[in-house]
Amino acid sequence: EACRKIIGYAGGSKPASRPSVRVSKSKRLKLKLPTFTQSESQKEQLGELRNVSLEAIEICIERGLVEFGNWRNHSSWFVTDNTGRNIQARRLDGEPWPQINAKAWTLPNSQASWPIGLEESRPYPIILLVEGGPDLLAAAHFAWCEGRDKETAIVAVMGASHRLKSYSLTILAGKRIRIFSHNDRSGIAFTKRWAKQLKNVGSIVDAVSFDGLIQTDGAEVNDLNDLCNVHADTFEQYAEIQSLVP
Repeated sequence: EACRKIIGYAGGSKPASRPSVRVSKSKRLKLKLPTFTQSESQKEQLGELRNVSLEAIEICIERGLVEFGNWRNHSSWFVTDNTGRNIQARRLDGEPWPQINAKAWTLPNSQASWPIGLEESRPYPIILLVEGGPDLLAAAHFAWCEGRDKETAIVAVMGASHRLKSYSLTILAGKRIRIFSHNDRSGIAFTKRWAKQLKNVGSIVDAVSFDGLIQTDGAEVNDLNDLCNVHADTFEQYAEIQSLVP
């Protein structure tokens, strides 16, 4: 299969759908935050950079998961949530930060293991659990494309090495969760670990990887954001990726 399920369904019952709510920004932790700004040009630049719809970006902004501003004298986009516990910055030009030789910069005093969007996920019956900021955008994009964004939350773990802690498991318990694994050894290994943790608290869990899928430039699909670069004919060919929201 081009889109291979690596974790089967297990346990739990589907909660009733509830309206979305936002966590008050007054509850943010007292971190030293950059000055957030927002403009149509920034949204358009991010959409072009990650090949996602403006609607997906608007969904993330509305839920408090994406902000814009400047970091280290570069126009940037930030992945965070209304708790302010964890903030990760990326440059809008897509280049790495020379100071750390990486594209993603976790801001000082952040709790790097905090899953972004966790609190915001409370009212939703369906969770798309992803790794990193670009996959968060892609999850919002596909949820919007399928008309499922009103019932679907997105939670992003900012690195495959982070375990889901007991507080996270309490919030995610009993929900319908689909994990999108990065197509590498560590991504798949930790996806299996997350799935085991979630099944132990009664969640219905499965996971998707992207073996065999190719982007329009010929590169392999390694994560959910890469799937945004797959030719439309591929989606028609493989039924497994025509519905990414469970």
